[in-house]
Amino acid sequence: MARAAILERASRTFTCAGGRRATLRHSANLLPAWFLKTIGVRVGSLNRCGYCAAHHTAGLWRGLRDDARAEAICAAIAARGIAAAPLDAAQIAALRHAETLTRAPASVSAATIARLRASGLSDGEILGVNQVSGYFACPTRLRGRGRQSAQVIGEIDKA
Repeated sequence: MARAAILERASRTFTCAGGRRATLRHSANLLPAWFLKTIGVRVGSLNRCGYCAAHHTAGLWRGLRDDARAEAICAAIAARGIAAAPLDAAQIAALRHAETLTRAPASVSAATIARLRASGLSDGEILGVNQVSGYFACPTRLRGRGRQSAQVIGEIDKA
């Protein structure tokens, strides 16, 4: 995907208010919906938002349709041992990138993006990880965790 097309997609699909549906359900998404939800589980877990982790876990299970694999992915996320998850190298790299974006976003550099590309992720997939990680971190950072996050998500959905 050309840089201009990626930037255009980013400007059309992400805003903190109302960004969830556009980001998760946009027709140009290059990552499968179940994996976008996996990113949500990862970010929710890192932010210690039980509501977010549980809500996105349900979406991961529904979308993946492989109970044993979904359980193993969730167990790896909960144990902070993502390398043990039954995912390919690009997906592991994407989840590690989601962690970096959640914990230390200023540390992302050109070298970070080069490593993501080397893992097999395209620029469009990297953009998807960035957008979804940013969206899922937004409610917990704006209003706190848990029940408050659920209220913020509800307010965003009404917007």
